[in-house]
Amino acid sequence: MTFSNPHLGVLVEMLETERAPSPEIVAFILRRTPGAVVDVDDVRTVQAAIFWWRGFAGGASFEAYLEAVPSAPARPVGPKYELRLLTLVDPRRGDSVSAALLGQRGKFALADGQLRPFDRRHGIREDRPYWVSADDGSGNLWRPPEDCRQECTGLLHAGILHVGIAIMVQHGRRPHFMDLPGSVLVQDARSSAYVGVWNEEITIGAHDDSVPSGNYGSVKFILEGT
Repeated sequence: MTFSNPHLGVLVEMLETERAPSPEIVAFILRRTPGAVVDVDDVRTVQAAIFWWRGFAGGASFEAYLEAVPSAPARPVGPKYELRLLTLVDPRRGDSVSAALLGQRGKFALADGQLRPFDRRHGIREDRPYWVSADDGSGNLWRPPEDCRQECTGLLHAGILHVGIAIMVQHGRRPHFMDLPGSVLVQDARSSAYVGVWNEEITIGAHDDSVPSGNYGSVKFILEGT
């Protein structure tokens, strides 16, 4: 794939600032991608392209990457639960690589094996992409993550690491930290993973979930199309 200087600059700027691209940017670049379907109303193509640009394809062509992405749900059920962020999730690169592709750097970078699912419900397969409808946790500020775990029954799930990463990749930085109570430290089931921005840097980690904060809000999501 080749870029002319103008849209290469747009892409580099987007990746360096962790901004979610507008549909216009997506269309502009896809028009120069051999074989790509240029339809900014096609959420599958758009979100697959965003993951591909960030390196989640592991060197595969855009066409090959897109082929592995399931169709987006025609009628998402998430909005019935106030979960309005329709989001493609791709966990196949693993925890540490996905965190690095999002932009986490430095000595506190996430290592594989640090986190585990809170319970069996949150042990979602990591060998294929999938769709979720989610919120970004902004409605749960000042509430401990344990509240989210207790409320998430039936179709509702507490946020997990790869859903949090996908929200940042697809929808941009949030003004608060997103608690992800469905992912916990291996040795501490009362902990909660989180993702956010601190001092302009992507930060991913886990903390004690017992003290609520106005800077943290727990994500909830529903698996779509399952």
